[in-house]
Amino acid sequence: MTVRRLLFTLTPLLILCLSATPAPAETVTEVWRGGGFDGPHSVSVNPTDGSCWVADYYHNQVVHLAEDGAELWRGGGFSLPRSVSVNATDSSCWVADGNNDDVVHLAEDGSELSRAGGDVT
Repeated sequence: MTVRRLLFTLTPLLILCLSATPAPAETVTEVWRGGGFDGPHSVSVNPTDGSCWVADYYHNQVVHLAEDGAELWRGGGFSLPRSVSVNATDSSCWVADGNNDDVVHLAEDGSELSRAGGDVT
């Protein structure tokens, strides 16, 4: 392909690209930044009240935070919790407790409702 033909082909595309109005960049606003976690693996937000549950992997804890970041509950007894999932109907939380091979169901206040799993022989 000759240079002249290449320029003829690319010029309209170049003009179109240069004349296009760029879309405005999205603005991300940080609302809250928490600390004190060591390897947070999973976060689940409750759509009814904006609170969230965090699986704090290396601290072997699960943390429940209010929408403004205030700590509502922090509990141990887990072994490398990998995942959390909030139930918006009753604000409870399900925790995949990694090394214990358990699934733990917690009430909104952090009390244990049930535990299932473990080693099955």
